[in-house]
Amino acid sequence: MDCESCGEIVVRGLAGEAAPPELDAARVHAAECAACGETSAQLEVIWGALGSWQAPAAPLDSAARLAGQLALLSAAERRGSPGPWRWAALVAAALAGVLVGVVGTASRPIIEDREPTFVLLLRRGPGAVDPVDGPVREQMVAEYSAWRSELDRSGVLRGSRLLDADAGLLLRGRTVAADGVLRDGAGESVSGFYLVAAEDLRAAGAIARTSPHLQYGGSIEVRPTVEPPRAGGR
Repeated sequence: MDCESCGEIVVRGLAGEAAPPELDAARVHAAECAACGETSAQLEVIWGALGSWQAPAAPLDSAARLAGQLALLSAAERRGSPGPWRWAALVAAALAGVLVGVVGTASRPIIEDREPTFVLLLRRGPGAVDPVDGPVREQMVAEYSAWRSELDRSGVLRGSRLLDADAGLLLRGRTVAADGVLRDGAGESVSGFYLVAAEDLRAAGAIARTSPHLQYGGSIEVRPTVEPPRAGGR
């Protein structure tokens, strides 16, 4: 029996779908193969934990966390030549890391997360390309979607939204000071935002420079987020 077959049978055995003879053969192989034995033991621990785990509400960035875990693990393994059985272990380890993050998020407020995050404010002015219906709009939608997907895949995206191009309010006190989209002195308005994780402001700027928004005449303001002060100075 090879390692790939052993891995497949062990996984099916954990799910209760493997026949006893083939499961016995896989266990014999795992006992003789150090790599399969170690990975099999890890998967059994994870499988047992999943069986008794009560899932809380998953954080919004769960998919990004999983992608990030897989990227880090696969990069570390890429110098070697891991086979399918080893890749199964990488996926399991990444999933375990995400589950730990989910449980941790459920037990503490997200606001206490100390990772540096930055807001990319997308601005559009009179000189920006107008995304009207037609081939230009389709091209812009495809490029912006691909950029967002890449941020998500790399594990840095924490959230994003477009803003309504026609509606807005400016309140002063309890009165409406302006009705409509707010524009600055250059005629620019904020058309959307992305929240990303980065080591510092320079790294966040490097992320912003990859946006197609700049190619269509828009500008991007990069601002670091900070935690609000707490009562009592804590």
